[in-house]
Amino acid sequence: MAPPSSRRRRKKKAMATPAPQEVRVDWSTLPHDILYSIFLMLGQHEIMQGAEFVCAAWRRVAVGEPTLWRRVDLADKFLWLPSSPAAESAMIRAAVDRSAGQCVSFWGPLDDDLTHHLVERYHLLLHCC
Repeated sequence: MAPPSSRRRRKKKAMATPAPQEVRVDWSTLPHDILYSIFLMLGQHEIMQGAEFVCAAWRRVAVGEPTLWRRVDLADKFLWLPSSPAAESAMIRAAVDRSAGQCVSFWGPLDDDLTHHLVERYHLLLHCC
């Protein structure tokens, strides 16, 4: 009996290999502590401009976890999306307010209104630049 042609052998090999299946991960089901650890590795700019908009679970950690915001660092102007001074001020206020009174340091642009906001609400603020 003659061996099968090489053409047939190639077809069989190709058909025998299962197609890779797409892996779907539901990131919204990650436990709170894992999300918190991931967010600690992100910058606060990334949290405010992206991560908090992924889903409700991510927003709960991004907005509702004051310890993420104890040290607010929004000083790097290159990380800001193009915005108006009013939008920038609102973002800074939101970041500091998320600390729920636990803010101990702040780095970022300040004007008189933001300085007043910080001094009025955050007695724990130790370092302001």
